[in-house]
Amino acid sequence: MGLFFPLWITQDLGGDDATVGFTLSVAMVIMLLVAPLVGAFSDHAPRRMPFLAVGTFTCIVATLLLGVGGLFASLMLFALAVIAINVATIFYNAMLAEVSTEANRGTIGGLGVAVGYLGAIAAVVLGLTLVADQGYEMGFRAVGLLYLLIAVPLLVLLKERPRPVQALTLVKRVSGTFGQLRTTLSGIHRFPGLLRFLMARFWYVWSLNTASTFAILYGTETIGFTAREVEVVLLLGIVVAIPSGLVWGRVVDRIGPGRVLSFALSGWVAVLLAAITIAHFELPTYLWWPIGFASGVVVAGTWVADRPYMMALSPPEYLGELFGLHNMTGRLSVIAGPFFWGLISVTLGFGQTAAVLTLAVCAVIALVLMLGAGRKAASVARDLRLSGEEATTT
Repeated sequence: MGLFFPLWITQDLGGDDATVGFTLSVAMVIMLLVAPLVGAFSDHAPRRMPFLAVGTFTCIVATLLLGVGGLFASLMLFALAVIAINVATIFYNAMLAEVSTEANRGTIGGLGVAVGYLGAIAAVVLGLTLVADQGYEMGFRAVGLLYLLIAVPLLVLLKERPRPVQALTLVKRVSGTFGQLRTTLSGIHRFPGLLRFLMARFWYVWSLNTASTFAILYGTETIGFTAREVEVVLLLGIVVAIPSGLVWGRVVDRIGPGRVLSFALSGWVAVLLAAITIAHFELPTYLWWPIGFASGVVVAGTWVADRPYMMALSPPEYLGELFGLHNMTGRLSVIAGPFFWGLISVTLGFGQTAAVLTLAVCAVIALVLMLGAGRKAASVARDLRLSGEEATTT
């Protein structure tokens, strides 16, 4: 999504940054409407795997069909693929509990992030070889087939633990889902630090996802790199992210996901400010190598800590539903991020450097909120501990 598709739209189909950004925003508006329902519904379903499979295969089919038809058809297929994978991700995130315990959740999540980056390496290698020789459409086919190949072991081998649920009709299940969702939203203050974390997540996902989507265009159009040169810098960041994800996972288990998120977001702010400085002052291009290295480290840290922190703030009985809200904040940010990138860089004519500056501002806001969320959660935990000690003494 951040490598083939933007270049294909701008170079082959006559689109621009706004075409990519506005399409993503429309897809995320649709996702925003269904995410809370899907997340809450997963808590009422006896198994999450069937829903994960439907979302996965829908995304694969839409990806394989990219390039069939003109610009409009391709944008529709792309939007469908984005919606489908985000629906699947709601169930995927909630199933982290199936393969981990509270003691090793950071390590398992870090391993998942590290292995996930292998797919990103495969995409870059495809860009440097297959796409360069046979075009973007062949790259879409290859990515779709790889996705199918990699998803099959999860869908076939992972055995869900049985979950007792009531036998309800579809209508009652849906109405109960909305009722549960309203109750959770009205009582979100009961979960210390959760609201501030979700607000912070909105801003840092805005920054991270938008940067990953438009990095290839920023590198080719503002920095003046060739697509191949940008792919190599991205490859460096991805390669570094794999061991970084494993290390961050261990750190999460040692010091907690909240502190790791704060450290990683601080590093991300520095990376964005450096990217703006290099472009604005036309500094030597070799400086992009340490930028690529640093981005791999800090982005991996953010994603490794994201789900464990959400799980630490969420009671197990509300896990699927709260992950629906977790996903919803991400979808809100992916509506806003691409939309404002296209608006700032193209519609208003301020250029891509100004758009990157907005991403740095988003990251700073997220960091401030994360620090507040950590203090809030710690304060409530301290009060609960003191009240418990008082009750024991009494």
